[in-house]
Amino acid sequence: MPVHGDERCGVEGVTAGREHAVVVIRPAAEKDLDALHGLDRRVFGKLAYPYFALRQLMDVHSRHCVVADDGRGLLGYCLGALATRPEVGWVLGLGVLPEVRGAGYGRELVAEAIRRIVADGAREVRLLVDPDNTVAIHIYEKLGFRVCGYRPDYFGPEAHRLIMTTGHRGRAARQTGEGLDARWT
Repeated sequence: MPVHGDERCGVEGVTAGREHAVVVIRPAAEKDLDALHGLDRRVFGKLAYPYFALRQLMDVHSRHCVVADDGRGLLGYCLGALATRPEVGWVLGLGVLPEVRGAGYGRELVAEAIRRIVADGAREVRLLVDPDNTVAIHIYEKLGFRVCGYRPDYFGPEAHRLIMTTGHRGRAARQTGEGLDARWT
């Protein structure tokens, strides 16, 4: 399992073609941009962020963009952000190379991005996910997210998305004393 936070921390793991690599979950840096763009294109194809958009997202949300790095290359990333209403954060993107899926990197990347978003004041974190992406939905549910809405054609015709959230759910949550899951506080 990877370790997140400090760039010097890591653990040994076995990944396809990368035996006993130390994998670190760390903040993305400008030097990662080319590799991050390549990873995004490999994972998402035509839905990948254009280079210029990814560059600007990293510039604006660098504190909330984290990568899984085995010292030889990036295995995955999670891009988070605070909304204009700072009590709301977003997971804007999560990508893990196909050959290392199932090793826990996606879960750890999302958890670290959320930790950073919450540390900066978010009381709720939201994300959008393809309703057919059951693997991602399962990861998000294990992290405490639940479906709270559906947006047909969100990314264009036939590109529907579920809205998932964790943390406070507005007035009802405050009245019942529900709040962020213990892992976020």
